[in-house]
Amino acid sequence: MHQRSFSGNEFPFAFKGESFSAQSKEDIYREAVCRHLSQMYLFRDVRWSDLESLVELCPIQHYRVGETIMRQGASAEGAMILIEGKLRVSLEGKSPQFVGEVYPGEIFGEQGLFHTRGERNATVTTVQNSICLKISPQLMREESHNSALSALERQLIAALARRIRRTNIGLQRTWKEADGVGHLDTSGNVVSLVFEQFAKLLGGKS
Repeated sequence: MHQRSFSGNEFPFAFKGESFSAQSKEDIYREAVCRHLSQMYLFRDVRWSDLESLVELCPIQHYRVGETIMRQGASAEGAMILIEGKLRVSLEGKSPQFVGEVYPGEIFGEQGLFHTRGERNATVTTVQNSICLKISPQLMREESHNSALSALERQLIAALARRIRRTNIGLQRTWKEADGVGHLDTSGNVVSLVFEQFAKLLGGKS
């Protein structure tokens, strides 16, 4: 992971112009990030001033292809929103399991906003060069008046609702499979099997 450096001539977004002072490069870069965010469906109704505040308060981080942004089992500190690029989410183990992909405008690592002493339940790596904004629990609490953060909160609620639905479907499938094929443990019940499968669904150890 890298904080954005302005020592070179390349920017992650297209710019017109040739020579800029270090401070003006910083300003131009933040304005470009704001402009990029304003084009996302997530922030369609957000005031420009609130986008500026969001970019000012959230560290901008960028990663090269193949870098690990979050590691399963590592301390969960805050969440991130992908601005540009593409990410891969997987569960580690004897046989790594592909979970899905993250696209611009999506939030990932959101459990770090609710369980600051928890652990990451999946590994996130870059498929393309990527740029993210890091969001802290403190920011969500202290800047609740910001319409950009309100949009993020709505996105989080929707994401959590989808996750709960997927988990419910997974549990129902596990119960049916256990009942259908007679997977019984030595005590004659399927509870241990269900919890084993539930742990796998959440990225835990079986």
